[in-house]
Amino acid sequence: MRDLTAKKPTSWLGADSLPCEVVHVGKGWGEHRLCKRAPARPCVFYSFGINRDYSFDTQYANETGCRGFGFDPTVNYLAQLEKNVTFLRMAATSLDENLNKHWYAVTSVPGFKKWQHHQQIAVLKMDCEGCEFAIAKDVAKEDPDFWWQVEQFAVEIHVPKKFMPTNEHVRELAHLFAQLEQAGLHLRDVMLTGCSPTDEASGCHPMLMQANFPCEPTKMCQNLLFAR
Repeated sequence: MRDLTAKKPTSWLGADSLPCEVVHVGKGWGEHRLCKRAPARPCVFYSFGINRDYSFDTQYANETGCRGFGFDPTVNYLAQLEKNVTFLRMAATSLDENLNKHWYAVTSVPGFKKWQHHQQIAVLKMDCEGCEFAIAKDVAKEDPDFWWQVEQFAVEIHVPKKFMPTNEHVRELAHLFAQLEQAGLHLRDVMLTGCSPTDEASGCHPMLMQANFPCEPTKMCQNLLFAR
């Protein structure tokens, strides 16, 4: 894994990606950045980790007319957040089996797509404190073509060892980046921000440091946008 910087995101992973017009969707902690483009129809989007701020979901649904699914096992809302947004009190799978057993309901991302018979995902957003490290494994096992059916992937990578405690977590992050590149989803936008001081106090995994991955304090919660 090469150095990742906000100034030259296209140099990372060697991706010769064309720039996109980046738009801000949502506000506050719920904000994520996307490429401004009309999604293919019919369109759906998945939003894992909405917590108490689902402004991203309501704004994207209202502006595009896409059907949305918001996931979070830590909060409880009515099933219908908005006219086009359904809430599920469900977690995405984690590499930590004890954590998977802790939640009332757990799904893999490709498994949910298959269950709902969705052909294409306009946006997959993941901000769920660690679930991002399991998706590559789930894709490889359940649906190797999954990423070819995703138009944009907005993910927050949580670098502190609290969320990446094992070598497997680091390998699966590299696996994820390789899958995205192979499917033509190139890095379009980077925003490196801080996690909480408590989380950052756990430090960074040595394998990441050896790979020159950005692990400095105030840069450990990393919002990345991948798109074609």
